[in-house]
Amino acid sequence: MRKLTKLFEEVDLTITVDSNLFATDFLDLSYDLQNDTLFPFRKPNNNTLYINKSSNRPPNIIRQLSVMINISCNENEFNRAKPYYENALANSGIKFK
Repeated sequence: MRKLTKLFEEVDLTITVDSNLFATDFLDLSYDLQNDTLFPFRKPNNNTLYINKSSNRPPNIIRQLSVMINISCNENEFNRAKPYYENALANSGIKFK
């Protein structure tokens, strides 16, 4: 750990290590280690944006966007998160349930 801390300090970065956690957030997922479950994670006041349906992206990408968004969690967590992602898609001009 000391070597890693020293390496970070050499490039003006800091590192934090937490131990004995029962849950952790990584990228856009929260992972409950005790129950072995995943659910979506968003920082407070962070709005999800997707490419707009009218953008000049390849049509295949736009058609597949709603399929590419995968919320990997149990049914309860899925149902809690679903409206947020449906709303973000609708704001991009994509109607998907």
